[in-house]
Amino acid sequence: MTITASPGFDQHESVAFHHDPASGLRAFVAVHRKRHGRGCGGIRYRVYANEQAAVDDVLRLSAAMTRKAVLAEVPAGGAKTCILADPSRGKTVELLEAMGRVVESYHGSYVCAPDVGITADDLTVIRGVTAHVVGVGTPSGPYTARGTFRGIETMAAWKLGRDSLDGVRVAVQGAGSVGAGLAHLLTSAGAVVTIADLDADRANAVAAEVGAEVVDAGAILELAADILAPCALGGILTRDTVERLKVQAVVGAANNQLADAAAGTALAVRGIAFAPDFVVSAGGLIAGEHELTGFDEAAVHGHIDRIGGTLRQILELSASAGISETAAAERIVSERLAAADGH
Repeated sequence: MTITASPGFDQHESVAFHHDPASGLRAFVAVHRKRHGRGCGGIRYRVYANEQAAVDDVLRLSAAMTRKAVLAEVPAGGAKTCILADPSRGKTVELLEAMGRVVESYHGSYVCAPDVGITADDLTVIRGVTAHVVGVGTPSGPYTARGTFRGIETMAAWKLGRDSLDGVRVAVQGAGSVGAGLAHLLTSAGAVVTIADLDADRANAVAAEVGAEVVDAGAILELAADILAPCALGGILTRDTVERLKVQAVVGAANNQLADAAAGTALAVRGIAFAPDFVVSAGGLIAGEHELTGFDEAAVHGHIDRIGGTLRQILELSASAGISETAAAERIVSERLAAADGH
């Protein structure tokens, strides 16, 4: 197993493996960068093929959280936890309590939140052990959906020349809390939504609520639409899948949608605009920050709604500098970090 040679390693401040034999907890915690004394990021619980896969995931995700926080004007750095789920033992109270003890051991330099596989109820258990938790009383899904929706509005204006989403065709991949919330917002704005999920019953339920169409999970990436909104797991955009896309833009909340640099190149070659996921998926992070400092719904919405303007700035820089949208976003992050560090 390697850490510094992993493609996701980006001068991380710390990467640690935590093992609690009694509960079966096996987890990697990565702190990419602390700002104002802390790094924020969710706890992910999923089955990994091996430890290296978990390391690669936690490194990429934690680095993306730093970029997300900087662009969202949240005074924190990025961190992440990836728990290696063991289906034979399950996600027990004992395991969650052990995870809480891990978070507590960071003494506030790591503030955790929910991610894939972790529910509000799970966080309640963790919060019984440590106070360094957000997302218990304010589920992140609806806020992440709102930020993604603002990103889609901006992209529709930029790429499609549309001043509203009325009639814009959006293919939503994933019918979880973010995908479902996004589908509600899109249909309310007049967009024509098609949704897919590996859990067909869940996709059908959301579609029935909002008046969307449903396609098989394996077909959503080849659906003819204006915008693709990936809102499930990351890594779905490879050079091969990009070749099959029938959309003009990709704007979604799933983390690390580009499997590699070749996928980003393929998007550019095909003229498909891309909204970096660490830009538009910041709504949950923003809500969590407000939970720490005093939660006011109107203030949270106002903060999230600035995501659209940030994406516009990135798209304009990408066009003027002749660089990818991801490179433009990372340039802005680097400039802001350098300014904050006094460089």
